[in-house]
Amino acid sequence: MVNRVYRSLFFFICMFVTFPVLAFDVDEILALNEAPNGIVFEVISGDKLALEKIIPGLRKDIDKMRQKFPGLSIAMVTHGQEQFSLLTKEKKKHAKTHKLTQKLAANDVEVHVCGTHASWYSLSEEDYPDFLDVAASAPAQINDYKKLGYIHIEL
Repeated sequence: MVNRVYRSLFFFICMFVTFPVLAFDVDEILALNEAPNGIVFEVISGDKLALEKIIPGLRKDIDKMRQKFPGLSIAMVTHGQEQFSLLTKEKKKHAKTHKLTQKLAANDVEVHVCGTHASWYSLSEEDYPDFLDVAASAPAQINDYKKLGYIHIEL
């Protein structure tokens, strides 16, 4: 019980720490005159199917941004229940999610999952496919991108 309370507390702290000071959306980025240093998309959901629902629209947005700003650096950091659909052992059950995420990675999008969240379920980097990165902490990964001047978009 105590462990569950700590997990919930950590989850809400992560949401607070990574909450953007300035919220941007794709249309605002497309309206910029100069390319930003990069974009980091944050996904955090209680829905294991969230990535399957989000990625098709995200790919269209990425295409629009890269059409205007060729070579734009883009990352996606996922750290809710949706990250567990990307486990290697879930590949058959969540084949569409794996395929969509693998296409993102092949399109020069850095894809990260949260190692801390995974560790709560005794999972590690070895439990995920090679096409993504297991970050030690998703909130820290997002903050690192923000320090590099990336615009943070919470999906």
